[in-house]
Amino acid sequence: MENLWSVTIEIRKAHDWTHIDITERKEIEILLHRSHEELERLVEQVKELSITDHLTSLFNRRKMVEEIRKAQNRFEVSGQSFTLAILDLDHFKNINDQYGHTFGDIALQTFASLLRRKIHDLNVVARWGGEEFIILFQNSNTQEIHRQLLSIQDCCNEELLKYRMDPVPLSFSAGVHEYDIQQSLEDLLKRADQALYIAKSLGRKQIILYEKGLPIV
Repeated sequence: MENLWSVTIEIRKAHDWTHIDITERKEIEILLHRSHEELERLVEQVKELSITDHLTSLFNRRKMVEEIRKAQNRFEVSGQSFTLAILDLDHFKNINDQYGHTFGDIALQTFASLLRRKIHDLNVVARWGGEEFIILFQNSNTQEIHRQLLSIQDCCNEELLKYRMDPVPLSFSAGVHEYDIQQSLEDLLKRADQALYIAKSLGRKQIILYEKGLPIV
């Protein structure tokens, strides 16, 4: 009888240890799963930061170059054209000089927010650098693009940006170039930039479409 009791105790001990072992294994699996999810979340955060402009939360220059190259590849495969617009805030240095760089940052953030509201999600908007922004329109309807840019220009009124209670003038010049023949990324950007240069030379607050024959400088 004593031996049977000892065997029963040993069986119960073995069962308890098995139960503990399975429980611990499940807890470890849960912890590993959570750690894996956390690692994936951190990887996504790092990836997002690498393509995002920290001030405006728009895409950054690196991401825009990547998107332009994708658009060039689509053109080579299917002939799908696209249009690039470079926007430059007019007299931005005056805002920094008169109101300070902190308010200058607010001006950039305000304009970036306007672009997010007005530009369709299918298109790509990025801060190109300084007070320059760039938009990749996934079509070649330059008349419609011109209309959209005019609509954005109309929103740059005295209600858009204020210092305390005083309205601060905010406008932009834009150079637009339709990609309809194969060309290098450098030439594509130069053509849009040349149109922007002409827009600024005409007194700013202008939207100029690059035309064949204009010099590339």
